[in-house]
Amino acid sequence: MESLAQKSPARITKVFGTPGKFQKTREIIPVPEGMTRPCEAMRYFNCPKSTARKVIMQGYYIVNYTHKTINPGRLDITPDEAYRLSWKVYRMCFETRFPWYIDPEEAVQEAMMGLLARIIH
Repeated sequence: MESLAQKSPARITKVFGTPGKFQKTREIIPVPEGMTRPCEAMRYFNCPKSTARKVIMQGYYIVNYTHKTINPGRLDITPDEAYRLSWKVYRMCFETRFPWYIDPEEAVQEAMMGLLARIIH
């Protein structure tokens, strides 16, 4: 059985996820006919055994499946939206972890300024 580097199979683009802003476009490679064992898929796609089992079941391999895709969405975020987002992240991630001497409002303000700076540049 040839490896993926030796033989370049047909690559197809497929959209995964719910319709709307959470869709992800991924490149998929169909499993060659006759490939039924995970060890063959492991060699062909150079992937771990758990991934090879799933590849055999679904019939295709998703290239860079574990890599996150960044969907920027709309870039016209207002300062009010950025401030709300910063507070949400603070409450979810840092509210119980910050030391007593760090002012939450200062931390959120710094996060908001960093977020706006990344959007602008």
